[in-house]
Amino acid sequence: MATPSPLLDVLSRWNLWGSASLEPGLPRAVTSRIQPFVETPEVVALIGPRRAGKSTVLFQLMAARLAAGVDQRALLHVNLEEPALAPELDLPLLDRLYDLYYWHGKGEIDLLVRRGTAARALVQVVYEGMEQAEVAQRELEALQEGRTRFPKAEATVVVAEPGAEAEGAAAAETRVLPLWRLLLGER
Repeated sequence: MATPSPLLDVLSRWNLWGSASLEPGLPRAVTSRIQPFVETPEVVALIGPRRAGKSTVLFQLMAARLAAGVDQRALLHVNLEEPALAPELDLPLLDRLYDLYYWHGKGEIDLLVRRGTAARALVQVVYEGMEQAEVAQRELEALQEGRTRFPKAEATVVVAEPGAEAEGAAAAETRVLPLWRLLLGER
């Protein structure tokens, strides 16, 4: 079983945030038809026969996302034909790759609330420790990062401890909601 560091090394060989370069090739008409599906937070997979142009389309989609201002660390390319992944190519490996990448160098949002395709709320749930500066900073930075992607979404931190507060500029844009109020139906 590979350790996270070698897996991250493998991912870095295939991604722009590592040592890969982007070769989008000739424009393909299908790329513009796929684009709306890429602009969601869900995972999107391109599936097709070998040599059909999946990688070319993927690189064109990535180039469009970069041109739209998306941070290159938000884009993940996993080459399932990478020899270093072959000995353990299975669903648990994909889960580990996603978990490793997802936590690598970025904040994380606990819950994204949508109405239709619009993001309505970004929610962090903090059981304890919001009064600690480093915990509050981590949670608020993750929300702030999420708001750069979903600027109209309301940012909320649900806390177990009554009276937990957040401070600073990011906190001014963030609602702190005690869990007991949420359980009583307050929004």
